[in-house]
Amino acid sequence: MNIFYDNVDANLQNELNARGEAGMQDRTNKSLNFMLGKIANVQCTAYEGSGSASKPVINAEFGILGGATTTTSRYLPSGPDGYLTTRQLERTEINFYKTADEADFKADNQGKLTPQIGEAYTNKIDPYTDSSKRVGPYLTSIDVTIGDHSMGLLNKATISFAVPNPERDLDAIENTWFHPGRFVKLDIVHPESAIINKDDTGRSGLLLETTAPNIEKLRKLYPGIDANKLQAEIRRMNIFTFEGLITSFEFSYTSDASVEATIQLTGTSNVYADISMYLPDSSKKPESETAGKINTDPALGTNNFAPSSSIDATGKTVTTTAVFAESTGSNSFFTSLSQQFDTIQKAYETKHSLATKIGEHNILTKFYSPGKPVTEQTDQYILAGRMYDATPPPPVGPFAPIVSSVKPFVGPLSEPIGTYERYITLGALIQFINDQIVTKYEQNPNDPKPVGIIHTDTQQYSNYYPYLTSCIPHEILFLPKDPVTSPGMNWHGNLGYYSKSVTYKTTLETTAETAWPGVTETLTDTTKVICPSRIFINLDKINQIASLLGQKNLKTFTISAFLSAISNAISYASGGAINLKLVSDKTNLGRLLFADTLFLKSNSLDASEKKIEAYSIPMFANHKHGSVVRDFKFSATLPDSVKNLSYVLNSGDKITNDQIAPYMNFMYNSKNPAAINEAIKLYKLRHQEILTNLTNAKLTNGQLPYSFDTKDTTHVTALYIALSNYIKLPTDSIQKSQQITAPIFPFTAEFTIDGINGLRYGDVLTFKALPTKYRVNTVFSVISITHTVTNAGEWTTAVRCIMRPSIN
Repeated sequence: MNIFYDNVDANLQNELNARGEAGMQDRTNKSLNFMLGKIANVQCTAYEGSGSASKPVINAEFGILGGATTTTSRYLPSGPDGYLTTRQLERTEINFYKTADEADFKADNQGKLTPQIGEAYTNKIDPYTDSSKRVGPYLTSIDVTIGDHSMGLLNKATISFAVPNPERDLDAIENTWFHPGRFVKLDIVHPESAIINKDDTGRSGLLLETTAPNIEKLRKLYPGIDANKLQAEIRRMNIFTFEGLITSFEFSYTSDASVEATIQLTGTSNVYADISMYLPDSSKKPESETAGKINTDPALGTNNFAPSSSIDATGKTVTTTAVFAESTGSNSFFTSLSQQFDTIQKAYETKHSLATKIGEHNILTKFYSPGKPVTEQTDQYILAGRMYDATPPPPVGPFAPIVSSVKPFVGPLSEPIGTYERYITLGALIQFINDQIVTKYEQNPNDPKPVGIIHTDTQQYSNYYPYLTSCIPHEILFLPKDPVTSPGMNWHGNLGYYSKSVTYKTTLETTAETAWPGVTETLTDTTKVICPSRIFINLDKINQIASLLGQKNLKTFTISAFLSAISNAISYASGGAINLKLVSDKTNLGRLLFADTLFLKSNSLDASEKKIEAYSIPMFANHKHGSVVRDFKFSATLPDSVKNLSYVLNSGDKITNDQIAPYMNFMYNSKNPAAINEAIKLYKLRHQEILTNLTNAKLTNGQLPYSFDTKDTTHVTALYIALSNYIKLPTDSIQKSQQITAPIFPFTAEFTIDGINGLRYGDVLTFKALPTKYRVNTVFSVISITHTVTNAGEWTTAVRCIMRPSIN
């Protein structure tokens, strides 16, 4: 399933079409039942643990709000507990034993009985008479918003309820619901009759099985859970479920002496993005932890230096002294990671009888937890060794310099012939975070372990660009399957990183070893992608990020902050080609993905050929399926730069081709095809010019292999600029380029329909009621869904979309 650009579920499309036809084209009983019987009910359940799976409901009077509870006891007028019945109620309070005469006696370690003076106990006090004639607490409204995290939208819920009899009920309510951090499950349910389309058994229609994770994946992700039941819940169109933690609450008294309360929930996937990465120091920091390099990532602030090791011409280790600011406690995470890295490296050296002197060999092998078997994943590796050789062969082929006036670099004899570095893949780093932090997150012992962050080379991809490389390979490295071959992603002109003497045999346990698969993957004969989980990150960079975050505030040294800094480094290294963000899995909101927001095509090997077609929302009488829309709004919010560009477009002045690129979809609908053809021609010329600049920037960077240890990073900045320009115009065809980059247009559409489950962020839509230029070559991508239920049982679903080019 795609994340940010996908089809609306086919069964959901059929249901929405049927709803639009109900009453206009279809007046059968099932359509009448839909129009007259869609009264929603809501149930909020609080839990003792940090999850709903296999957890008992809190043993409290109001552990459940709403649902079937409002049809029993105090919500009925008569009966022993009816709200019209006057009742005598017992009351208790907490007291403490003050003297030996009243205290309980308990045996100490020697068996001697001693009075427990000062111990707390429950004491009954005078009962009171409740003659208020008021019902118990009840829900008044529910709002749940599911958003695309890459747009800064989080999964949130607001529960509002009334407490008509606070004297009797407020203590129990406070104990259960005014409890930040408490896990809550919220269920919104329509009756079966609210779904028009039924399956073969007459049951309300389900979303496609492909919309939900398959049974085997669910069993692997959630051991101990009934996977069949979970998948069925995810697929129900008439039921929506939200799970989250209470983050805040408020309540106020009204003029009739009742209480109105509001509780804010945050989705569970958002919660463990905020888990602290602080780990207490368990041992003295190893010397290797202090290794570092210059910070060339402007997103992390000013440059910071640290000691760095290199190998001189005689093979002797040379250490350059510099200052790196330490931070209390923050680097205990890096200490643990560094120690695990060293353990694996030494075990590999021993297994294969390799020399132990740094710089005499390079190692590329699987990353694993000591004491555990090596994983089957193809994206969890470490890389250690000398980055480059002094005299690499000249590049050949189509990636060789097109035009070059740069003289070959000749360093003094005292320059090292290379630098010894340690790298770990992003997939291995995230697995380490899951193992060391997420799975140890404090929780109820009966809860299943958190799934953690999902980031693998089978679920997350990035766009492939033939000329892409890293502008800071000493921090972020794109290593191809065959690093020796020149040219490649790891080559900068005549300089190749890890292009020689790398040990590609990658397992420790067996002699039948697996080769490094490379940072790219071929999905089909015509589709190639980058696997971001196979990107190598220098341990020095990880150390630097951990230190900088820790210096600011240990409380803000969270998983989300750390991965955001890692993403910034990868984005800078790729010239903006890769933009990783933590997002909720739209088919299972409890899972958290680390995904590239710029990748819009299929992210599944099984669905690589799937065509994405925008679903036309039924609206207005002329639509063939009638209308399901209650209200619709279309708006534009132009940033200042776009406002200026719009003025230039209207004035007819000359502008650059990369500026005009996002507006080509609108130009296709203009009356001047000659102007369009001229723009396309100029676009091709601009693309060729950018390729020339990029090739020369690579060559210059490769001729200054040691300069990243100095304050002069001019050539790095030049390469970054050349890369970012290339990403804006990656092909010589403006149409193909926009299929890759699919820029977001500053136009939004919002509409509201009757409540239903099944729309996900990333689903693409179209609206026939809009003018032609907003429909041709463009689609609207869902970025948030808000479910609202009123106290009258009316469930509505509001959808917000942004406009972007169609990748078809």
